[in-house]
Amino acid sequence: MHDKKEKTWLLIDGTIPVGSIFNIKENGKQSKYKYLEIELSRMWKEKTKFVPVIIGALGKIKKGLDQNLQLHPGHQSAVDLHKITLMTAATIIRKVLE
Repeated sequence: MHDKKEKTWLLIDGTIPVGSIFNIKENGKQSKYKYLEIELSRMWKEKTKFVPVIIGALGKIKKGLDQNLQLHPGHQSAVDLHKITLMTAATIIRKVLE
């Protein structure tokens, strides 16, 4: 997202990992977007910030997710995203078990 008034870029990417790969996914996203963040800052001479939105399929949420979500206009709360993730996971499990 590009905020022309504030002259800032907000890079947002989300994932819903399963099991113990939560930290691996977070680190992968951080390293993946670091170069894009640097390049945007250099090209446009504006501030950039990467916001990872990572919620585990079984409900694990990283501390500080609410603060990151507040940067996004029309943001959802971490609690709402947590509920959506768990309900979707339950639906998928039900369909697989049928």
